[in-house]
Amino acid sequence: PFEVKQHQLEAWEHLYRHRVAGESTALIHMATGLGKTTVVAGDIRTFSEEFLQTEGRSPRVLFMAHQTELLRQAEER
Repeated sequence: PFEVKQHQLEAWEHLYRHRVAGESTALIHMATGLGKTTVVAGDIRTFSEEFLQTEGRSPRVLFMAHQTELLRQAEER
């Protein structure tokens, strides 16, 4: 029940390209309210699905946030 915006898709594609290229880290810089949580939640979902297919198990992912609301949003997305 949420709409992914074009700039969020572009940020997610940036993360995805880095992962496919073998990078283990990437940085997304977006202003407040532009949907960083949505981007990262989508990336974690994609990464988890890929990892499950290749490794046969779910990955361990650490998602840290300074507000409970951000954790709740990430879980919903």
